[in-house]
Amino acid sequence: MLTRIAFDQEFAQALRVRGLTLTELAVRAHVTVATASAAVQGRPLNVSTATRLARALASAPVVSELERWARAPANQQPARGRRATVALVAPAPTDHPHPSRHAAPGARADSYQLPLDVA
Repeated sequence: MLTRIAFDQEFAQALRVRGLTLTELAVRAHVTVATASAAVQGRPLNVSTATRLARALASAPVVSELERWARAPANQQPARGRRATVALVAPAPTDHPHPSRHAAPGARADSYQLPLDVA
C-alpha cells in the first residue's frame, strides 16, 4: 500500500514558473510552510498532503515570462555547444554544536516519486 510520496525537481520548477513562494503554496494547500519546504526538497510526504500540495500548485496559472526565464532543475543538460551556468550553494555557518538531524532525502520502500507536469 502506498503511504508516502516524494516529489522530484519538477515540483520545484513548477513552483518557480508560477511565481509562488513557499508561504503562498502552503496557504493554498492548507499545510505548514515547513511541509511545503519538505515537498520542494523531495522529502517523502503523506499521500493526502502531497495531493493537497500538487492540486494547489496545479491550480495556480503559469507565468509565461517565468516559464521562459526561470532556472530549470540543475540536472538538465545545456543544449549542445552552449555553456551552462553553475550555482554553488553552501550552508551558512552556525554556532549550533550538533549537525542537522534531517536525513538526506532518499527513496524508501514505501515512497514513490511523483513527477508533476509543469505545462
